[in-house]
Amino acid sequence: MRGAAATVLIALAACGGKQPATTTTTQSTTAAPATGEGCASAYAAYETEWRVALSGELATTATSEPEMVEDIIRDQLATLPNRVELAKLRTVYAVVDLFVSDAPWPRAFAAADEAIARCGERAKRPPG
Repeated sequence: MRGAAATVLIALAACGGKQPATTTTTQSTTAAPATGEGCASAYAAYETEWRVALSGELATTATSEPEMVEDIIRDQLATLPNRVELAKLRTVYAVVDLFVSDAPWPRAFAAADEAIARCGERAKRPPG
């Protein structure tokens, strides 16, 4: 069953930072890097937790080439997900959690929630 869980994890990893075609207007409203009270620290926490969760998942898959893993992670960390994407990821994780209960995704999702609250949905990485 580990193979099935890894397949779901690949889907989770691949979808994490991608903007669905049906919500392109959301993306255009946050074209500038995020700013605001506590945004930089919230975004940094999101980056840390998401990197830990995603790199751990990618390390257990066939996509274990370090350059490829780093490209995927860097791409996802360039912008925050939106709340709809995060809800979908939580649904996928609920299934994954049955097989991999020690995964760090709950912390990554909580950090993303906080960063969205402070920076806005689909916000780009703050400067600095």
